[in-house]
Order: sequence, then C-alpha cells, then structure tokens
Amino acid sequence: MIRSTAACMLLALATLLVACTKPTAQPEGSYRIMQRTEIPLQPMRQSSDEQPFRRSFDQRDNEGWINDAGRWSIERVVDHTRFRCGTYEVGIQLGRGVSACARPEWFNEPQYGTRERQCNSASLIHTGGATLPVSREQVIAANCVRVLVRCSGTCG
Repeated sequence: MIRSTAACMLLALATLLVACTKPTAQPEGSYRIMQRTEIPLQPMRQSSDEQPFRRSFDQRDNEGWINDAGRWSIERVVDHTRFRCGTYEVGIQLGRGVSACARPEWFNEPQYGTRERQCNSASLIHTGGATLPVSREQVIAANCVRVLVRCSGTCG
C-alpha cells in the first residue's frame, strides 16, 4: 500500500513537471484575456530608403511597431503570479479613434504573435509578431494599437 501511494505521488509530480515544460496548442475558447492596453501610435517613419514605412508604439512594458505592409513586432514583459503553469500569448489590434485611442474602431480581430508557458511566479519577456490582415491605407489611417495578453491554464 505504501509503495503504490509513493508511486502515485511520483507519477503525479512527474506529470506536473512535464506539463510545465512545453506549450501545446489550446482551443481558442480556453483562453481568457488578462490585460488590454490601448496605446497611441507614433507618426509613420521610414528608417532607410529600402525599408518600409513603419509606426511605433511604446508605453511602459509594451514596445513595438507595425509597418505599412501590416507586419508587426512586439516586446512585452508578462508576469505570472502563480505556482502552477499558464500559457500566455501577446497580440495586437489596430484601430482609429476619435482622439488617438478614444472609442476606436478596430480594423482587425486580435492577432497573437507570442506564446510562452510560464510557471512558478515567472516574469518573461515575450517577443514576437506576425502580419495583420489590414491594408496599407488602414495602417496609415490608424492612430491606436491595442495590446492584449491572454492566458490558458492556471493564470494569475
């Protein structure tokens, strides 16, 4: 009896450790939004003659850009406050508001560009990006970006 209890406890511990090592694909509905932050976009700039125009945003732990082809990049610190594991993703939406981010109309659904599994009260820098399904005209017209952090698993 003692052996089987010890074996069960070891199996449970091994399962917990393995579960926190690699992110797996999660169904869309199993995520919940942990944070939404609207950030005004800076004016469009071109870094060199051969580079696309791009707009940047920078506010506290959110730093990124989107170019006129819809390609975007973000770097953001995400804090996990629990012992057990959660899978976090960081994404953006692009929009135009009355005055920067006041009551914006969003041009796209949220698109996520990072995925990190975090355990044991870890803080990680998420870095990633993708290409939004928006037109060059929408990028030019935009004056606001929404940064979203979503999580599945044990989130905190």
